[in-house]
Amino acid sequence: MLQIARVLALPAQLAANTIYLTEDGTAEGLMVVVTGSTGAVSKRTRTPSQIQAMIDAASAAASGSLATEAAAIRSELAAGDAATLASAKAYTDTKDTAQAAALAVGDAATLASAQTYTDAREASVRSDMASADTAALNAGKAYTDSREAAIRTDMETADDNLLAASKAYTDTGDVSTLNAGKAYTDAREAVIRSDLSQVNTATLDAAKAYTDTKDTAQAAAFAAADAAGLQSAKDYTDARETAVRADLVAGDAATLASAQTYTDTRETAIRSDMAAGDATTLSAAQASAEARLQAEKTAILNTTDTKIATAIGSLDMSSQALFAADIAARDALVPSLTKSSFVLVADATGDVTVTAGAALYFFNLGDASFSKVAEYESMNFMDMNQPLLAKLGEQDGLLTFNGQLVATVQHAGSEW
Repeated sequence: MLQIARVLALPAQLAANTIYLTEDGTAEGLMVVVTGSTGAVSKRTRTPSQIQAMIDAASAAASGSLATEAAAIRSELAAGDAATLASAKAYTDTKDTAQAAALAVGDAATLASAQTYTDAREASVRSDMASADTAALNAGKAYTDSREAAIRTDMETADDNLLAASKAYTDTGDVSTLNAGKAYTDAREAVIRSDLSQVNTATLDAAKAYTDTKDTAQAAAFAAADAAGLQSAKDYTDARETAVRADLVAGDAATLASAQTYTDTRETAIRSDMAAGDATTLSAAQASAEARLQAEKTAILNTTDTKIATAIGSLDMSSQALFAADIAARDALVPSLTKSSFVLVADATGDVTVTAGAALYFFNLGDASFSKVAEYESMNFMDMNQPLLAKLGEQDGLLTFNGQLVATVQHAGSEW
């Protein structure tokens, strides 16, 4: 181990391997002496000023080197930053260009795909709606035609029934049948209009539901696209949807108008045919009823005239017909009657079958009963036998015919 100490005076002999400083009185520094086995080696130290100068020189050199090195480093850094920035910019520009191209291609493809999809769906919707409208119109026409055929069949049956009923009854049946036919036609018209309305409503609702479903599917498909492409697709789809909806509304309106026009035309034809058929049926029924009524009147007149003439011809002129004021007076004659006779009752209201006026009775001597032959309140009897009735009269309480007294009828059995 070395030991260093300041030595002001050297001893006679120094130990080996010793370092010590000596001062010789000069301003050049200290003398460092190193002793060893081979001798002593001395070295003068530098002065503080020399050391400071060395430090200053070293510091200046170091500062210059450091400044140069810092400048070089800054230059290299600046160059590196510029190159890095340029490289980054170039890379970014390349990526931006590639992304822009890819986005443009993707947007164009997305837009084209969306437009193609929308066009295809629009064509499908238009095709489905055209088929639905055609089917609805055909169904409406077929339904109207079938109802017309049914109405015509029903009207033919009703006309046949009307004609048969009219021949048996009065003109009131024609009015009732006509009203029934009109009511039936009105009811069928209401049913036809209701069915057409329901078909058109169902068609419109189905079209709307189908379009709404396709809109939802299209919106889901467009959601995967980027914002610009999706917005463009939505704008295109909205425009197409508006056009499709406008076309659907116009198509539905045209379908409804066509169906209504067709039904109105058929209704007019049916009503015209019904009116003509009813007029013909009514005219035929009236003619038939008049002919039958006239024939019945003629037959009744002929039969009545024949019976009266026969009865008068078979009268026993030795006797006379009787006259009674009322039913009680008629009944009071029974004990005095000796043969079957006619009795004219002036006031026959005592008979429950007579409400007013006179009545002619035939007295059957066999069972002592009266049978009403005629009464003045009977319009048919009065109308059809007026010429004969006008010849009946009364003289001294006895019945006369054409101014002559009428004898009583000799009854022989149930026939005159």
